[in-house]
Amino acid sequence: MLDVLARYAPRNVLLIFGHVDIHINWLWQLKVRGSEALSPSDWVQRVASDYMRFLDANLIPLLDTSDGPSTLFISSVTYPVVDDQHLEACITKYTEAYNSYLQDWCNRHHNVKFVDLNPYITSRFAEKVSSILKVSLYII
Repeated sequence: MLDVLARYAPRNVLLIFGHVDIHINWLWQLKVRGSEALSPSDWVQRVASDYMRFLDANLIPLLDTSDGPSTLFISSVTYPVVDDQHLEACITKYTEAYNSYLQDWCNRHHNVKFVDLNPYITSRFAEKVSSILKVSLYII
């Protein structure tokens, strides 16, 4: 990613990350580590901290330099669009916690903006668009 930013020097950058880490990798590490696995809350905090540490070290110093972007947009983690009645509350709780960490981090930095994509691409939006268009809509 950093080499692409250096090569093309875009003025605005949108980063979308964390989806797999929050929704899938926690279950994987739970299976692999068993009782030594991080709790869901600790996992979310760890993933957010790792990403923020990377951004602080690698992207924040580039903002407003002649070679770097002028604005960095950080996307929210979106809710899964596949219903899962067993994980629904957990996914909602930890997605919201992760997004809260990201939003707080963005608010502490100049020219870094948090963008919540959830109102535009979650299943509720897909259902609304599907009913208007009278077609099935799947968001992948």
